[in-house]
Amino acid sequence: MKTMTLTEFNQNSSRAIAHVRNGETVQVTSRGTPVAEVRPPRESDDPIEAMIAAGIIERTTATGRLDLSQINRERTPLPPEFANIDELLEWSKGEY
Repeated sequence: MKTMTLTEFNQNSSRAIAHVRNGETVQVTSRGTPVAEVRPPRESDDPIEAMIAAGIIERTTATGRLDLSQINRERTPLPPEFANIDELLEWSKGEY
């Protein structure tokens, strides 16, 4: 991940966008604290695909099924449409 200060970002936003076009995420900091991330758009609004893209879950290579063994029920960030991990897992049964 590329990191830029807020001043650098304000003065060189086209450079930040060039990184994003190459698939990178640019983290913008203010006084050493992250305040924003600029990243390529998601290809899908599918919450499972978003979690895969974020590296939260993976598909197993042998079967293509979801490998949910790494999900931490308390710490895994969820898409906003799901109140808890159980709702997400229930939803995923029908589609994955």
